[in-house]
Amino acid sequence: MERVSLPCRIGTIEATTIAETDVTYTGLDGKDVTVPAISIWDIDDAGLITDYRIFVDLTPVFAP
Repeated sequence: MERVSLPCRIGTIEATTIAETDVTYTGLDGKDVTVPAISIWDIDDAGLITDYRIFVDLTPVFAP
C-alpha cells in the first residue's frame, strides 16, 4: 500500500499539538480510499517530541 497525506488542520494547546489530516491509501487492487487521521504530540522545553500518537480507522481500506 502507498500512503499520501493531504493538507492538514493543526491546533496547539500548551505543549501539545493536534493535527487532523486526510490520508489516501492506494491498495494493491489500485483503488484509492481516503480516511481521516489524527496525530497528537507533546514537546518538552528543548522542543523535542516526548510523546507521539496517531489515530486512524483503517477499516474502509480493507473493506471488500
